[in-house]
Amino acid sequence: MAVEVLIRVLREVKIMASARNALILPLLVKNLLLPCSAEATEPLFKIWSLIEPPTNYVDEKGMPAGISVDVLRELQKLLNDTTPVEFLPSARALKFSKTEANILIFSLARNEDREQAGYQWIIQTTYKPWAFLGMKDSPLQIDSMEAARRLKIGTVHGSAYEHYLIENRFPNINASVSFASNILMLLAGRVDVVLSNRVTIISECKFVGNCKNSDFKSFFEPVGYSSWIAFSPNSDPRLVKKWKSAAEELMKNGTYEAIANKWSQRIANDLGAKTYINKDGVLVFDNQD
Repeated sequence: MAVEVLIRVLREVKIMASARNALILPLLVKNLLLPCSAEATEPLFKIWSLIEPPTNYVDEKGMPAGISVDVLRELQKLLNDTTPVEFLPSARALKFSKTEANILIFSLARNEDREQAGYQWIIQTTYKPWAFLGMKDSPLQIDSMEAARRLKIGTVHGSAYEHYLIENRFPNINASVSFASNILMLLAGRVDVVLSNRVTIISECKFVGNCKNSDFKSFFEPVGYSSWIAFSPNSDPRLVKKWKSAAEELMKNGTYEAIANKWSQRIANDLGAKTYINKDGVLVFDNQD
């Protein structure tokens, strides 16, 4: 490309073969071929969101919403960034983010598989203890992994929940495209329980429309994970460093704390669900009835 530009410039200025131009020409070639402009240009990146309310979802107006979205927007303000958020199904987003560089993706459960994959962790937005959730009037008794293995379990395809069930050799996994689909299957009796977090399931009830907090029972809690905004593996180190610095500022200046308190109150008022701020200052989604 630089050589083509040089030829065009030579034609336009009609450089003559003189001693003076002979001195200028090498300098012109050197300046045109230098890669400094490419190095100075900020790498392009994309922002991908999974759909997992109330951390990240599309609201009634078709706009990105959730605690993780609020955190992202504040980071963008600090960085003067206007990159739009694209919502993708979990399976697709996770598949392509493993190989495509410069993808800012959220919210990701920070598990061993993703640590090994090389995701670059920017900021934690929540902590979610997981639970097997069933209907309130269910006669099931689930107090161990072995008891849970005998059940038909709903989960989201491509999610950390599905990965956990497969890794722990659960035989009866029914994976669907969304948490809303899981709820519908649970209400219809097509699955015995779903593996998720209570606040997430209750939040989806707002969109499903025919369920509420008191309809569900939290059974056994097998594990829990922190949820993060992260860059995909092999992302440009300049991007990662800049966003990590902004995240540190967000935690120090009280912005994250304000967002967490706002969503804790909103979840209590709108969903009747419980949350709290842990000792690390992170919002925790409770599974208590």
